[in-house]
Amino acid sequence: TLDPHNGFIVFETMFRLSWLFCLLFALLVSNAEASESTALTLQQSVTKFQSQDYTIGLLHQSPSGRANVVHVDKEFVSMPPRPGTERKISHVKASLLSLGIFAVLVRNLFFVGATATSRNDWVGFVVLLVLYLAEAATCSTRRYLSNIKAPSQVQEYIYQLQQVAPRIRFHLECYHYEDDDGFFYNSSTRRRHENRSSSKQVTHRATDVYEFKRWRDVTKCNEVAESLEYGTSDKATYLKVTLSKLVLFMHSMCYQDYQLQHSRFIVREGYRDRYTDSWTTIEVDGYTPKLLAVRTVLGSAAHVRMPIFWFFTLICLTVPYRMWFSRNCDSIDLAITKEVS
Repeated sequence: TLDPHNGFIVFETMFRLSWLFCLLFALLVSNAEASESTALTLQQSVTKFQSQDYTIGLLHQSPSGRANVVHVDKEFVSMPPRPGTERKISHVKASLLSLGIFAVLVRNLFFVGATATSRNDWVGFVVLLVLYLAEAATCSTRRYLSNIKAPSQVQEYIYQLQQVAPRIRFHLECYHYEDDDGFFYNSSTRRRHENRSSSKQVTHRATDVYEFKRWRDVTKCNEVAESLEYGTSDKATYLKVTLSKLVLFMHSMCYQDYQLQHSRFIVREGYRDRYTDSWTTIEVDGYTPKLLAVRTVLGSAAHVRMPIFWFFTLICLTVPYRMWFSRNCDSIDLAITKEVS
């Protein structure tokens, strides 16, 4: 006969392995999306002008905040493609975390019993709950709901961004790696094991600003204005406006001057340690990447509020709410485009 205690141990082991696999799958999916987005962006990178129909620019739209050199078609200069935004699998992390919380509750209350559970049995529940709330706080739906505006307010906000001069900032950090020698205790073998790992030690950081003589705003807002007024579909009540920052160099000599200033900055500051990492950012005062325009003529915005979002999140129904929100939204992209010389 099968010992019930051994059967419970087998169930416990399978349960932990299955959720470990699910968490690893979620991380792999998110990393694959990020790498695909980076690969598509790097495919647009160039080092010289190839045709009069194209120009060189710096596009700032990645979550990391770094600007990439891009090859931009002048006809679509204010509506650049956003690589990796059309996801085949949506809300993977939120779905797995919600199922994990539900599974731990069922296990502790029904399989183990509320009176038999110890403090360690609820550690996994607390960890999953913290990760679940952290994911909800950083998701795109919450960011859209934190910037709800009327269509006229969105147009006024875009107009204000058009009046602001851009700042192109160089960043650099010097670092090296140090070996961390220590010991950790393995509870299964009851032995101490040596642990060797390398940690990154940053020893120097520096910033500088790219100096240009003139600038002008060349943002094309016609399509956004039409979408705000008429919408892109008859059913959608809400319009998700995703903004990015794009700086164009007026001619090749301007781009060469940008490269020269960047190179001088690296030579001046990049000798302080063994390794050096440099990147560029674009700053526009008042810039917010995500806006939600509510067309109140087509419907009420009673269900699209931050308290409603957190209510469904706390009862572990954040994924159905996000799916409903996506089905009732149109989406449009706009690059706040500045041309420098």
